[in-house]
Amino acid sequence: MHSAREPYHHRRWMWAVLALAIAVRVFALADKPFWRDEAWVAEQVASPLSAGLAQPRAVPIGFVAVTQALGALPLAPEIAYRLLPLVTGIALLPLLGALAAALGATPPVPLVVMWLAAGMPALVYYSRELKSYGLDALLAALLPLLALHFFGRAAGQPQRRPAIAGAILLVVLAAAPWITFGALFAIAAVLAWGWLAWWWRATPSARCWWGLASAVYVASFGLAYRVTLGAQTDNPRLRTAWQGHLLQEVSPSLLAQTATAVERYASIAVTYVFPTVWPLAVPLLLIGLLTWPRAWRGYVAWLCLATAAIAVVAAVADRYLLAAGRLLLFAAPALLLCAAAGLSSTARRLSPRRGPTVAVAAAAALALIWSGLAVAHRLPPYHNDRNDYFYYDILHDVPALLDAAGSIIPPGEPLYVAQYASRPFAWYAHGRFAAAKVCREPCNPNDTAGWWLESWHGRAWMIVVDDENGLVAEQLTRHGAVATTRLKTRGVELWEVHR
Repeated sequence: MHSAREPYHHRRWMWAVLALAIAVRVFALADKPFWRDEAWVAEQVASPLSAGLAQPRAVPIGFVAVTQALGALPLAPEIAYRLLPLVTGIALLPLLGALAAALGATPPVPLVVMWLAAGMPALVYYSRELKSYGLDALLAALLPLLALHFFGRAAGQPQRRPAIAGAILLVVLAAAPWITFGALFAIAAVLAWGWLAWWWRATPSARCWWGLASAVYVASFGLAYRVTLGAQTDNPRLRTAWQGHLLQEVSPSLLAQTATAVERYASIAVTYVFPTVWPLAVPLLLIGLLTWPRAWRGYVAWLCLATAAIAVVAAVADRYLLAAGRLLLFAAPALLLCAAAGLSSTARRLSPRRGPTVAVAAAAALALIWSGLAVAHRLPPYHNDRNDYFYYDILHDVPALLDAAGSIIPPGEPLYVAQYASRPFAWYAHGRFAAAKVCREPCNPNDTAGWWLESWHGRAWMIVVDDENGLVAEQLTRHGAVATTRLKTRGVELWEVHR
């Protein structure tokens, strides 16, 4: 009786986890204005693609092209421009479940990994952000799954015709370097495993297709590197912005740089994927890896370790940054798989009869807690904590402030837009306040604000984002000016300034 009902309950849980994932990712999406980073990307989307060839883009040019196409839909830009990350973030869940099953994971691991991914703050955040990092995670789950089916190694699945699986591989590998950056490391790990472990025992047709797929990826990556990626990695302004994170500053010793890179990768990736619960996640990761079915354990370990090793090599070679969790989101799928297996194995050992239910319930509870925190962060009262950046929505409501400021600022009076508000101002002003002095990011706020403060007498106005109001207030004090807050929206203030 129990076994007959189990598939029904399993499907019901699957629908429940997908419903939660969609709800937490879609809720209040249109009410999230583009903040400074997103407004920067939105400007690139709105500009011709040829502009990305003339100067380096901080966003993959293929991602920009797809977003441009989606922007033609009759939707607000805050929704249309984010459709690709949104669909990517939702599609990742069933893909992770399918990957776990293809890797021979026993129930309820596929369901547990989906619950963990449904509420994971970073995955929720980058399903709602105009950035390409979610594609890193998607490709890091898709390529291992495609390789399993290509070589006929997927658990319980017959080997598919190499020509069909190979054609799918060709399309994905050709597109990958143009739509995302970080997925390179996970893709390289999968390709290397195919050559080292599976190619020798594959059919002649499969060998040819794998060789062709690898060649296509190398050619596509080489062209992308020549067109955009090379200039991106050598961009002087970006190198200055990330100067404190470059490994060459750690030590001239290659050994010290490598040790630092390994430590950074492990600590950043784990704490970003499992915020606040990482002390519990670490032992679960090890348990999950050690208890994974033997036939696929080496592949899972390779996905974790080889991906990390390739990223470390790139960082030591000064071609990638190990500086922020979002830059390592490609590590999330393998970590989530191991954590789900570890949780399931631990629960089963503690309670052989109810272990699977306990594991699913624990993962669902964590997903609900994470999702509740994400939703609560979007609701009043507004609060701003930089420690929450890139976990929960960053809400700088510049358009609402501009709509209200028109009735407050008299025509002809000076207006200064501080640096962190400059990009959203450029996107949302729509020709209003054309005479404003904008500290266009990147700029030197001290020089720009100082010059502006000396250029008028009487009264003026400033638009300032929460993150910089302390710095701007110091600039006013140095120049003998004082400010009064006249208008406040989420994360943004309008100041009335007097000498």
